[in-house]
Amino acid sequence: MKAKAKVKIERFRDKYTKKIYVKGNLYEGTQERIEELQAKKWLGDTIETNLEKDKQLPSLDGTVDEIKSSVDGLSKSDYEKLISLEKEGKNRKSLVEFLEEQSKLAGLVETPSEDE
Repeated sequence: MKAKAKVKIERFRDKYTKKIYVKGNLYEGTQERIEELQAKKWLGDTIETNLEKDKQLPSLDGTVDEIKSSVDGLSKSDYEKLISLEKEGKNRKSLVEFLEEQSKLAGLVETPSEDE
């Protein structure tokens, strides 16, 4: 099962994924790995998330272009969730701006009312 926690130290490289994390990044891994890094005081408390909802959202792993091509046609709330996750994680400015624009467009799409 996947878990998430915020990085507490200035910088570290995960020995398994080789990814570099800096203070404030969101680390995602198994509960075992999270607990191991928490014991070393590298990660803060585990963040509770709605894992079922997160599984339905496109992954934010990959390049900005890959992510942009995978997020077409989501609801406004899904875009807002992705924006929040991106800001907690890598916080890539171009991706956040793209997701914000898509969120605005999704909000403009009106669903027909039952009266029509």
